[in-house]
Amino acid sequence: MELVVLRDVLIILAATALVLTSLFASLIAWQLYRLAREVHDEVKPILASVQATADTVRGTADYVGERFVVPAAGAVGVAAQVTGAYQLVQQFYRGMGRGSRRKGG
Repeated sequence: MELVVLRDVLIILAATALVLTSLFASLIAWQLYRLAREVHDEVKPILASVQATADTVRGTADYVGERFVVPAAGAVGVAAQVTGAYQLVQQFYRGMGRGSRRKGG
């Protein structure tokens, strides 16, 4: 009989441990859910701020591109054309100078 009583006590203790473990796991799951919800609520404003900053940077880059880069690129292109024309005229006059020396010399 004593073995039967010991078995019953052990079954009751195991069931109690199972119930307590289940309650503890449920509590942990609930806390994880609340944490995830809180993190989600905190991340929304941060993402909105990051998006606004990205839009501002994009707008600034567009403005700088329109107001400074495009005209500067045009100025560089004109300067390159002027330099090329100057070199062409310089080569032309050098060629004329050589030809007149040959004829005269």
